[in-house]
Amino acid sequence: MNDPFSEFVNAQLPALLAELGFPHNWVRGEGAYLFDDQGQRYLDMCAGFAVHGLGRNHPAIKAALVEAIGADLPNLVQPDCPALAGRLAEQLVRRSPPSIRRAYFCNSGTETIEAAIKLARRVTGRERMVHCEGAFHGLTTGSLALNADLPALRAGFGTLLPSTAIPLNDLAALRAQLEPGDVAAFFIEPIQGKAMREADDEFLRGAAELCRSHGTLFVADEVQTGLCRTGDMFACDRAGVAPDILTVSKCLSGGFIPVGACLHSQDVHDRMLSPDIGFPHSSTFKENSLAMVAGLAVLEELERGGHLQVVRARSRSLRAGLERLRSKHDVVADVRGRGLMLAVEFRTDPGTVVRKIVLPLVTEGRVVVPPAPLLKLTPPFVLSENDIAGFIDALDGILTRGW
Repeated sequence: MNDPFSEFVNAQLPALLAELGFPHNWVRGEGAYLFDDQGQRYLDMCAGFAVHGLGRNHPAIKAALVEAIGADLPNLVQPDCPALAGRLAEQLVRRSPPSIRRAYFCNSGTETIEAAIKLARRVTGRERMVHCEGAFHGLTTGSLALNADLPALRAGFGTLLPSTAIPLNDLAALRAQLEPGDVAAFFIEPIQGKAMREADDEFLRGAAELCRSHGTLFVADEVQTGLCRTGDMFACDRAGVAPDILTVSKCLSGGFIPVGACLHSQDVHDRMLSPDIGFPHSSTFKENSLAMVAGLAVLEELERGGHLQVVRARSRSLRAGLERLRSKHDVVADVRGRGLMLAVEFRTDPGTVVRKIVLPLVTEGRVVVPPAPLLKLTPPFVLSENDIAGFIDALDGILTRGW
């Protein structure tokens, strides 16, 4: 049978999924569920790596986009000052830490990091960056320099931007890197998207203070953790830190239109400007009308639906269920994370995790999780208590079978 994806996009991926027995012929998504071409329903505990916070094909966001398409908006006039971009920036700033006053829009999470790198290097006049071991900040050339623990992804791309990795939660290591005075920015995920390890509140506060005292910008990468995912609007809110730059994407899109925002302080904004150009960074689609409409609809729904409280309640239930499994099954080594961004670590090798836990969850339990050495859970906020109970039962059954 002709497969255009294999022929014209990537021949390796469909073959790999078929070899693993991982279904990939999805035909519909609704709320917390996916449906395949055989009519089977699956609970989505990945949500596109935290993209579909409000669930798939949310009706309010879909309606807002349909209305915008029908309005024949004057999109991408170039140059222009779109009112929708101003409205979305205002709403994001209102929900952000008090240090944040401005927004630069782009098309993805990794682009927000690229923008943050450029802002930091320009306003500080420095080149080097510091990040944490285990970090993942994207795969474009600049952000790739901030992924120290992923040599396979970095190999073959030549010399990357100067950067240094420090252990997570090690203030002494950060201080040692900042003391030479050549670091433009320190990049930190409050919860690491790959390793699912959490930055301590004390570390975040101390890191922000060290950055201020050394003239280094503090960049909170909330591409995955932002917009209610951890039970706060932004994960750094709990620590009370004031980032110079805060990046957000994923959930802001509603799962419909790619959008990201590099939020930053007034000071960073003012120092970025120059007399000869309004803002020395740009991209063609950064303020496109549909992306702005999607972002506005997402923020309105997050607030209208009380999703902060929903995430906290669902997180308690999911965490409690996972902790019960840890008490019951010796193979469960750790449960970590916050809100609806959790991970289960097992006392076995990564290959066994994928073969014996992840794949049976998908093929037998009808639960979609990523094929990774950790069981990473970033479900939509709209999953129910029954969904959680069904997931815990499915995982319990797989673990009970033994090894």
